[in-house]
Amino acid sequence: MRLFFAAVVLTSALSGTIAQAQMRTDLTQACSAEARRQTLSGDALTGFMNRCLAGEINVPSATASPTQRCEDQAAQLSGEQKARFVRNCMAGK
Repeated sequence: MRLFFAAVVLTSALSGTIAQAQMRTDLTQACSAEARRQTLSGDALTGFMNRCLAGEINVPSATASPTQRCEDQAAQLSGEQKARFVRNCMAGK
């Protein structure tokens, strides 16, 4: 019984570690994609990546649906301009 309990605890710990590693990888990819989109380099890139990885900058998630990514990118827009952007984004333009 103790062996079973130890196996369950170990499995739970490993699952949590793997999930955290995957989330960190997703965040790194999302931050990198946003930095490329903004064509950052040098000190601006370093600062952006540090703030992004610390969670200080909200970037579209790498795992978000295409609709959600388009909505996230259009957050600063409003009205017809936002609607047009989302339509073009969803169409891949």
